[in-house]
Amino acid sequence: MKNFLAGIPEQVKRLSALLVIIVIVFVIVTSLLIPKDFGKIGHYRASAVQYNANKEMHCLKYCPCGEACNS
Repeated sequence: MKNFLAGIPEQVKRLSALLVIIVIVFVIVTSLLIPKDFGKIGHYRASAVQYNANKEMHCLKYCPCGEACNS
């Protein structure tokens, strides 16, 4: 095993260590940034359904039928 490691160039060892560090940082950051309920019931945040259902509805200036709604 020692002969195997001695045959690897120094720059490959450094790049391998850098790649391992980048992968570890990526896994840690994604675990911190992605919400816990993401992906439970599809490719979105499960609590977003309740959040959007609780939003106040706003009247449009014009209805889809073409008539003015706010008059």
